[in-house]
Amino acid sequence: MEIKHHKFFSRNLGQDFELKSYGSLGKPVMVFHTSSGRFWDYEERGMIAAAAEFIERGDVMFFAVDGRDWESWNKPVHDEWMGLRHAQYEACITEEAIPFLANNCGVSEKFIATGNSLGAFHAANFFLKFPGRFDSAVCLSGIYSLKTELGGYSDAGVYLNEPLSYLPGLNDDNFLSRLRDGYFVLAH
Repeated sequence: MEIKHHKFFSRNLGQDFELKSYGSLGKPVMVFHTSSGRFWDYEERGMIAAAAEFIERGDVMFFAVDGRDWESWNKPVHDEWMGLRHAQYEACITEEAIPFLANNCGVSEKFIATGNSLGAFHAANFFLKFPGRFDSAVCLSGIYSLKTELGGYSDAGVYLNEPLSYLPGLNDDNFLSRLRDGYFVLAH
């Protein structure tokens, strides 16, 4: 299996951003880290080994991206910076990492988003907010209420990243039709 480490400077984050790719052909799968996890965690926890047959056969390519939860949702002080930093992370993924993967790994189609625990939250949230970049999500044992994780703290940044809060108010038919074209798996 072809495994590569990638690193680039993210102007959105103001720091280096890292990820690992596994395979060279197939449907692209973006892997989001567990709570405050790093890009190597998915491999170290045996998830790449579990999917090795599909990666080696060229059915899928996995891209394990780094996170920034320690600077947003998991930082010790709950304040508006959490949502602001997460928005910068979203911009890094959608405006920098995905074009980087298109240019350096030949990715030319939408991603499946996946992850475990807080990574499942990220997978769901990226699929629901960016249907132009993600056409499906496979969410494994996730948390989907930030307010619960943040001890009841809520602000606009939390609202805009909590699917159970923002989805009921979503009424853009064009946006909703793109979501309906995808698929969503919640395994809990």
